[in-house]
Amino acid sequence: MQTRTLRLGDKEILVVDGLVDEQRVGEIDSFCRQLAFQRIRYSYRDSAEAPMQYGHQWLHLVTQEETARLPIRELRAFVDERFADRGLSPSRAHLSCIQPGDSRFAHIDDATGRVLTAVYFVNQTWARDWAGELVFFNGDEASLAVFPRPGRVVLFDGTTLHRGGVPSLSAGDVRFALAHKFMAKG
Repeated sequence: MQTRTLRLGDKEILVVDGLVDEQRVGEIDSFCRQLAFQRIRYSYRDSAEAPMQYGHQWLHLVTQEETARLPIRELRAFVDERFADRGLSPSRAHLSCIQPGDSRFAHIDDATGRVLTAVYFVNQTWARDWAGELVFFNGDEASLAVFPRPGRVVLFDGTTLHRGGVPSLSAGDVRFALAHKFMAKG
């Protein structure tokens, strides 16, 4: 397993490769392609003070029965070990499916500073020119992009402004990602 820490102003973005082995990456990809996704209307905002805005995305809420087929156990074990001092408890998890040409918006996952977000890139194959990077912002500037390498995990504070990348129109696939939130007590 390889772990890198990237800096974005005073925030840290943790990038983890190899949390799950290559065979399991393939099994997770195959499983996600069998799931039903719904196009939902969701609310988002780009800061704690900003008004809510609305968009649409393809989403699948992870059920308890599905957790064993997804890297939930591995994510929870990693967070428990790496962030033991923060007292984080697993919260909600969902899968997103981003199609070429979709719209995605910069947003925060949390305004309280109590949420840690873990994003797992599901696709077993992803070509560099397909785009789809997870983009982090410093103010209005896109300052950091993380490539959706198969099986990669990106962990960050929920107050970090970010946008899930849209695959290019020439991409050979949709981009699947598992987002799992962890909540600090208090």
